Amino acid sequence: MWGYGQYRQGGEEKASQAYAAGLDSLTHGERDQAYQRFAEAAASSSAAYKSLALMGQAGIRMDQQRIADAVSLFDQAAAGAQPDHRRRGAP
Repeated sequence: MWGYGQYRQGGEEKASQAYAAGLDSLTHGERDQAYQRFAEAAASSSAAYKSLALMGQAGIRMDQQRIADAVSLFDQAAAGAQPDHRRRGAP
């Protein structure tokens, strides 16, 4: 269990750093770089950062008037945020 916990913590830390870098890029007006950093966070094993990063990407697409792309990204973020009841023993 310890090894898995360390692995998971490392994945969340990388996702956190990528997401923070995306926010930083976004505040400096570097949308393309922010989109890439959010993509890195979205590719992580952390469901929370995946959803946050996908919403960040969707926001960028909204600003670019790429509404269909934004809707798709928001849908992916919502799907990733759904709890997985199978892990908790719920039916």
